[in-house]
Amino acid sequence: MFQENPKLQIPSDDTLIWKYMDLSKFLDLLISEKLFMSRSDKFEDQYEGTFSEPTYQEIKKLLEDNPKYLDAYKSKRKNVVISSWHTNSYESYAMWQVFTKNNEGLAIQSTYKRLKNCLQDDKINQYIGEVNYIDYKKDHIPFDDDFFPFKKNKIFC
Repeated sequence: MFQENPKLQIPSDDTLIWKYMDLSKFLDLLISEKLFMSRSDKFEDQYEGTFSEPTYQEIKKLLEDNPKYLDAYKSKRKNVVISSWHTNSYESYAMWQVFTKNNEGLAIQSTYKRLKNCLQDDKINQYIGEVNYIDYKKDHIPFDDDFFPFKKNKIFC
């Protein structure tokens, strides 16, 4: 079942979105008519699905009373799958570098509304929304958000 997550920013229906992918993933999309989603615990980004430092301090206190919390969280990471899209009115060099390999990539462009319409499946819980970029060193991520560890972060050097 598709839902817009009220805790994530929701783009307008006409927002342009980009998906950067390898040629093999694009061919798989055409053949299977299914969008590939990556398990969140398999992302190259070492911070994907992890806690910010202030949130981790709270979790350490929580672990004193509930030592199995961390195991439950790790299990959740294996069950969350993600398809990353980029919202912008122009191409992104950084996205080309992250999501394509060996000069065999391509970018597809659509709108938020068209993607939303494609995600209508009554058997699977699906959520869509823009991620919030945070300062991983300073920002606290609230526990009442099931997606709190999957919000992107930013590191300032």
